[in-house]
Amino acid sequence: MATTHTSLPAGGHAVRALIVPLLLIFAGAIIIVYALVAALVLTSALHGNAATDWVSFYAAGTLVREGQGARLYDFAAQAAVQRSIFGENVQPNAYPLPAFVAIVLAPLTALPFAASFSVVL
Repeated sequence: MATTHTSLPAGGHAVRALIVPLLLIFAGAIIIVYALVAALVLTSALHGNAATDWVSFYAAGTLVREGQGARLYDFAAQAAVQRSIFGENVQPNAYPLPAFVAIVLAPLTALPFAASFSVVL
């Protein structure tokens, strides 16, 4: 009975040697971004304005989750999302962070506002 031996094509080891470190770098970058967002929220909480900051962060994540990321820095779009989530009495805030942070925040907007806020604290 002959045994078959499958191996990577020529250069396969080089590809694997490249992909693994890239995946580790990507995972590390995601962890760092989450840590930075948590630090931003915590810092805001210490200054008494976390809820108002989180409103714009949550709205930005919502825009991205709904496929409207191109409108992230459009104040009218931000205000509309904030009002649709929090009602007409909300004082809309502009989104001040880089776009990649909104991408990281997008999954949190699947949670209710209070739950998403507690996750990052």
